[in-house]
Amino acid sequence: MLRWGLFFVLLAGSAVSWSQPWSVGLDVAVTQLDDAGYARAVSSAKLDSDHDNGGQFSLGYQLRPWLQAELSLGRLGRYDTQTSSGLRMDIKTVDTAAVWSLPVAARQQLLLTTGLAVMRYEQVLRSVSGGRIRSSDDVYSPLLGIGWRYFPASGHNKASISLSLDYRELDVESGSRNFSMGLTRAGLAYHYFF
Repeated sequence: MLRWGLFFVLLAGSAVSWSQPWSVGLDVAVTQLDDAGYARAVSSAKLDSDHDNGGQFSLGYQLRPWLQAELSLGRLGRYDTQTSSGLRMDIKTVDTAAVWSLPVAARQQLLLTTGLAVMRYEQVLRSVSGGRIRSSDDVYSPLLGIGWRYFPASGHNKASISLSLDYRELDVESGSRNFSMGLTRAGLAYHYFF
């Protein structure tokens, strides 16, 4: 999974000039896993809870005033099941996305997001002998989202801070793993124009 993140960072770095606007951000997320879809994916296991907390670090590049390319790395949650074997699933992700922004009021923007997520799906299963069996797999998911961004300070400085709130949906369809996950994210980003 790290190799995908490094690949996209190198690709973005080689395709653009360093004299353009960049942003770095940190998002906290509340994730919700589709319980019925997850049960079909892992042999009718029932989740203890279909909600968890996660977080993402993002790097953005402003291609146009209305379009930003974004790379995000993060952990989306850890889910336990109600089975005798105690299956646990941990989800980490690398997202690449295009974020369209539409000004709706002074210092406020509506955000529309499309992209692709590479998710590391790790499972830990307790065996009958008391040991643990680990497995992991990378799955791909389309990413769709809608959100809102606010710039607290006005002016045309070289640096600015923004606050954002958005919802993103991931749909995993890979072999027997067919489920969806919703992310409600709140974020803080630092934008800098060289």
